[in-house]
Amino acid sequence: GLGGAGVPAMGSANPLPQALILTAIVIGFAMFAFLLVLAYRAYQVLEARAMGADAILLIVAAFLPPLPRGGEGRGEGAVARMRALEALAHELGMAVLVEAHDAAELDLALQLETPLIGINNRNLRSFEVSLETTLSQLGRIPPGRIVVTESGILAPADVAIMQAHDVKVFLVGEAFMRAADPGAALAALFQ
Repeated sequence: GLGGAGVPAMGSANPLPQALILTAIVIGFAMFAFLLVLAYRAYQVLEARAMGADAILLIVAAFLPPLPRGGEGRGEGAVARMRALEALAHELGMAVLVEAHDAAELDLALQLETPLIGINNRNLRSFEVSLETTLSQLGRIPPGRIVVTESGILAPADVAIMQAHDVKVFLVGEAFMRAADPGAALAALFQ
């Protein structure tokens, strides 16, 4: 697997192919397909660049150890490790999308330089999805950052809710992967 504390094993000696995400980022009504690679270690950033990746995904939760008793010190070291990978990605000409699932992770994500701040609407403990996750964090994100809402964008009404709150960038994957015709699903979602 990917190895390291907090990163689930993916059942492969070579984790990179399983960590590839060909995804659609929709900005307004323009869609951009690009190769996004989950990165946890420097070699994954280098491999991502060699494969032609446009960006890396840093999932804050993957850099955090399990919550210790009392909940103190959970982010120590995580920001430094993410910053090192961010710097390497930028040096190699790649963008960085940092992903948070809650307020505590968002605090850590905002310590990076990247303007791309992903808020994943999926609760990692229950796997429930709620668009309220993004909406509740919007007031905490400073100007100059680009909010990317992730997970749970399944219908035009979901897009409308986000756009009404000035969220214009969507990372959509699951909705298209489940569709018999992903192109038609995209057109229907952003009609």
